[in-house]
This record gives sequence, C-alpha cells and structure tokens, in this order.
Amino acid sequence: MRPSQKDFAGFAGRKPGKLFWETCPDRRYRRYRLIVLSVLIAVMIIPRAISLLREVFSVLAESAPKNTHVSEIRDHLLPFDGVRSVHDVHVWQLTRGAPVFTAHVKVDPALLATGRSDLLLEELQDCLTDNFDVAHSTFQIESAEAGECEDAHA
Repeated sequence: MRPSQKDFAGFAGRKPGKLFWETCPDRRYRRYRLIVLSVLIAVMIIPRAISLLREVFSVLAESAPKNTHVSEIRDHLLPFDGVRSVHDVHVWQLTRGAPVFTAHVKVDPALLATGRSDLLLEELQDCLTDNFDVAHSTFQIESAEAGECEDAHA
C-alpha cells in the first residue's frame, strides 16, 4: 500500500470509531453499543461462513456438483455414432465450478477396427464441454464384444 492509501485506510477506520464514541458520552452505554455492534457484524458474517463451510465439505467429499444429473449426461452421449452403452459414470468436483467426469463407453467393434475411436473420444469430450460445462473428462473406450468390465473391477 502506498502512504496515501494507508492514510485513507486509517482515516476510514478512525472516523466511524470516533463518531461511535462521541455519540455516546456516557461510558455505561458504550459497552452496550459495542455489544450490539459486535452482534450485528456477527449476524452479517455467519450466513456466508455457513455457506462456505457447506461448499468446502461438498468438495472434500467429492460429491456430484449441484444440478448435475448423471442419467441426463449418459442419455446425451448414447446417440453418438458407434456408441452402444455408457456405464460406470462418475461426476464429482475437486474445486468449485470445475466438475470432473469419467465413464466407460462400449462401442461397435467396427469403430475400433477403422481407428475412429480418437474422433469419437474428441466428440464426446466436446459434447460434455459444450452442453454440461465439464472441462475435464476421461473416457475408457471398450469394444462392445468384450465381456462385462464389472468383473474386472472386483
């Protein structure tokens, strides 16, 4: 801070305090005014602190972001050419406003044989970015002929 800014900050802090003390010449009432002023400041701070704590616990618990519906995202990905199913879908947030998405996508074997899986992957990621504001997504592309992947996770 520059000296002029410090002067103004000190002036801005001193004047209300001085005004507070001068409007209450009787010392007995000054204490009550301080209590009332403190309670008013606490009443202004507490609601914001509670909402911040809720948000912190939500991020720490890696819970799904508000207004994020996994079934809606899954249904949005199914119409892509070559996609047969979408499963093991997970959405969570590591920081506020930055949801993370992972899913397993079963595709036609012909899509894998022709080497178009990279194009499909890019289309799926663009879809999430454009429609659901998900900047980071991870897809595991699997052949539809492969067995159930749930067995591999056990």
